[in-house]
Amino acid sequence: LKGALIQYVRDNKLEEWVEFKGFVKTDELFQFYQEADAFILPSLFEGWGAVLNEAMGFGLPIITSEGVMANEELVRDGINGYIFKDSDHLLSILNKMISMSGEKRAEMGESSMKIITLWHPEKLSSCLYQFLVDLKKQRLIKSGSYAPMEVFSL
Repeated sequence: LKGALIQYVRDNKLEEWVEFKGFVKTDELFQFYQEADAFILPSLFEGWGAVLNEAMGFGLPIITSEGVMANEELVRDGINGYIFKDSDHLLSILNKMISMSGEKRAEMGESSMKIITLWHPEKLSSCLYQFLVDLKKQRLIKSGSYAPMEVFSL
């Protein structure tokens, strides 16, 4: 659809607002995040979408489709971004974001940063460790060999 999209931008005189960059090297990508006012991920389906983690780490409000599986964990509708259902809903959200004050967008970006810190590798490894300890404890209880004072080692 690239050709049709480029033509749409031209026909609607949106060149000042829309630019098609194509592939961007990682070292250049961070500059885009720093200059952005918000991050939009309109995927029909995305398993996790690590780009959300990156954008949130740069303190950006998030706009993403229902097809992004990470939404359940990362996006708090109206707090650090919005989740859209269809193109009409996306348009409504974009209008809301455009008319929003810079302070409100910054507040949403700060919320993104707070949320994403919960997904830091150290936090995740700590949660995984606790899960494994709990799993071992449950198996020992079911087998009848659990003693409350038992020290667990993995």
